[in-house]
Amino acid sequence: MKWLSAFGCILILLTFNPVQAAPGSHGLSLYGPEGLKFGPDEPYPYANPDAPKGGRLVLAEMGAFTKLNPVSLKGVAPQGLGNLVFQSPMDSSAAEEEPFSQYGSLVETVELAADRMSMIYHIHPKARFSDGHPVTAEDFVFSWELIQDPEYHPFYKQYFKDITKAEALDERSVKYTFGILNQELPLITGQMVIFPKHIYGVKGKSFGSDFDEMAVGSGPYVIEKYEFGKYITFKRDPDWWGKDLPKNRGRYNMDEVTWRVYLDPVAMREALKGGEYDADQINSSRDWALDYKGDFVTPEQYQPSGPMLVDGKPVLWEACQTLNGSWGYHRDNLDWKPVDMLVKMLVDTVAKDGNLLLNVGPNARGEFEPRAIEALQGIGAWTRLHGRAIYGCGPSEFTPPPDCRYTQNGNRLYLHLFSWPFRHVHLPGLAHRVEYAQM
Repeated sequence: MKWLSAFGCILILLTFNPVQAAPGSHGLSLYGPEGLKFGPDEPYPYANPDAPKGGRLVLAEMGAFTKLNPVSLKGVAPQGLGNLVFQSPMDSSAAEEEPFSQYGSLVETVELAADRMSMIYHIHPKARFSDGHPVTAEDFVFSWELIQDPEYHPFYKQYFKDITKAEALDERSVKYTFGILNQELPLITGQMVIFPKHIYGVKGKSFGSDFDEMAVGSGPYVIEKYEFGKYITFKRDPDWWGKDLPKNRGRYNMDEVTWRVYLDPVAMREALKGGEYDADQINSSRDWALDYKGDFVTPEQYQPSGPMLVDGKPVLWEACQTLNGSWGYHRDNLDWKPVDMLVKMLVDTVAKDGNLLLNVGPNARGEFEPRAIEALQGIGAWTRLHGRAIYGCGPSEFTPPPDCRYTQNGNRLYLHLFSWPFRHVHLPGLAHRVEYAQM
């Protein structure tokens, strides 16, 4: 008898399902995918990924804050709250080459419909609020619905009014539907503040008054301490969920950021000089020229009475002027300076040891206005005849006659008559010192 032994082999097929990236793009641009200049793993060019962490930055705020809610109707929120404690779905790029682009912040990827009438966000799986609670689609929908709360600021109601629907597709996906076709609307949606529903959605709580003294967000900082009307200090969260995202590398480096409150601009200015805070933006060139020490000053839209001094010592300076009353093109600004005034400003600036910076703005077609061209041609025609009295020249030690200016280059002294004298012009201090003169 022959025995046939059959050995049965069972083939077990193991199906491996690798984790796949969420569908969609890592960002949005007003000008389409080609408008995104940076890949998903690239940091912003204006941030240094190798920058050290630590230190304390103190800044100043004009006017008191009265609440810790960034979008409620009543009160004033402090500086820094909206972008240090809270986050929006997308992060707007500040790169010069991107006029309006956003990259994922709370959102990992985004899908924009071909007709731009709807959009799906895929929330980053690691996104967490500062209390450790995960950020979900439910929080996104809640934040959109919250806009209709009577205590939500009406500015944002108007800003987001064309978003007609927000719905959670799953725990980490949310779909927005738009009521109109607006190229900017998908990017506007990315600027909405996302609140944790388990905090701000508690029943019986008023969105306005009940959250004036607390702030729970998903941003890189938490509030360490504050005193209304005096200061607020933000402390960097070492466990912040987004610290290792490519677009956050090199950002949010300070351990502490404090804003001090000032109620008077003069007191605030003197506080900066006294070292009470670290940095400020000076928007007036006149203030910069007259109130702050520096090696270069730029008076704006006015001519100083003499050479610019800092601590009694002359400094380099230039007069910032315009052809009319606007820094750029302004169709309705008809306050054009005549050529003789522009030439007098040039002479006056050189006579006081400065340079003239003349601003010229093109129109929307990138062309210069005929009046601007006429003015520049007039200055050029004068300079071709009298350039020696300008180029290489500076002030003179001699006192010019009334309504005149001196410019000087070595032993050559140039007299500029702003108005023609009556019969004679007297040159005080030059008797027996003139070897040669010509007109």
